[in-house]
Amino acid sequence: MLITPSLKKLCALFPCPLYVVGGAVRDFIMGSIVSDVDLSAGLTATEVVELLKDTEFIVKPHSLKLGTLGIKVGSESYEYTAFRVDSYGSDGSHAPQEVKFTSSVEQDALRRDFTVNALYYDIATGKILDFLGGLDDIKNKIIRTVRKPELVIKEDALRILRMVRFSAKLGYDIDAETLKVAKERVSSLKTIAVERIREEFNQILIADTYNGVKDAQIRGLELLMEIGAMDYIVPELVSAVGVKQNPRYHVYDVWRHLLESVRCVKPKNRLVALLHDVAKPICQNKSGSMRGHNVVGAQMARHIMSRLTYSKAETERTARLVEAHMFDLKGTETDEAVRLFVLKNRDIVLDLIDLKNADYTAHGMNEGENPSAVRLRDTYNKMLSSNVAFNVKDLPIDGEDLIALGVAPQERSVKLNTALEHFAQKGVYPTREEALEYIKQ
Repeated sequence: MLITPSLKKLCALFPCPLYVVGGAVRDFIMGSIVSDVDLSAGLTATEVVELLKDTEFIVKPHSLKLGTLGIKVGSESYEYTAFRVDSYGSDGSHAPQEVKFTSSVEQDALRRDFTVNALYYDIATGKILDFLGGLDDIKNKIIRTVRKPELVIKEDALRILRMVRFSAKLGYDIDAETLKVAKERVSSLKTIAVERIREEFNQILIADTYNGVKDAQIRGLELLMEIGAMDYIVPELVSAVGVKQNPRYHVYDVWRHLLESVRCVKPKNRLVALLHDVAKPICQNKSGSMRGHNVVGAQMARHIMSRLTYSKAETERTARLVEAHMFDLKGTETDEAVRLFVLKNRDIVLDLIDLKNADYTAHGMNEGENPSAVRLRDTYNKMLSSNVAFNVKDLPIDGEDLIALGVAPQERSVKLNTALEHFAQKGVYPTREEALEYIKQ
């Protein structure tokens, strides 16, 4: 299972039972792939540091106050948390304000979020401890809090998003009372750090990749909208619900179209698929037309992702894809213009093809690939097969040649880039003589 020879050695060093706890136990019971393994026992983190001194196990304390540390041996790594009882503040926005360590595994179980995550596997005996009905909830495919939902969600509002994530990725229903309380307390998400919200949101977007639950990411996004959580993540998407589109091209409203795009796109492009038409409602309200929504949408994507503290690189990549998804939609651009576009967007062209195809399918009335995406891919492949230069460093001339031609220093970079674009538009790789002649002209 989860138990390796090294983990057995670690267990033998402990003077008390050592348990694998949480998701790893749940996934093992479900027959899913077990990845991260969390450990827990009745020793404080300080005691574990002392216990493993001068052994093969490398210990890295994370928070002695919270009883957490990392344990590494060879290529294996584990997260350890001491049994504890947590006390929280009233707003549900922070880590526990007070932590008391305990030797009771039953008390430790009660501090967790959902019953399916409150299972303990005794490494020494191979027995699974279940104090709160987690095994039955796995059997019945139910997400349920370990105590009254009011108390569990009040302690940490992020558990609302964790509830959605587990429901989606496991394919489980949510206990009616738990769902009811989540809806009632959803406004407390505004007290949660955006970094924590972003991390849960990212995992919901790829929820289907964990256990192979079909369309788990769609279920997760629908739940976020249903319980009102989207108001505290990407509120701009809420206005997309019910916004009708031209029936000549679209079966769905804007929100459903975005969901269908997310369904069809690769996991790495889920966020851009969700945001690619985010500006349609605003454009419609302002001008009565959705024209230009890709340009406005790129600006909105930058604002949304900056607010959620995505990296600058990921934000800019997403914004560029949002703006570019309408390029050559009707196939009217010249071949030269398409080749120049590919040159300037080589780093995102494959993702753009993926997005265009998903967008096309998500109209609800198209079959096959988007003709615009096909043209873009064919152009890109022809440029590759023709060895078209995509960088000035790939040209058969360089700065030394321009010096010999007497080109002024401030003009050299401009002339090389102009040559790069010229030959890329033609779809050819120039000889050295052709490149030099172009520079002379």
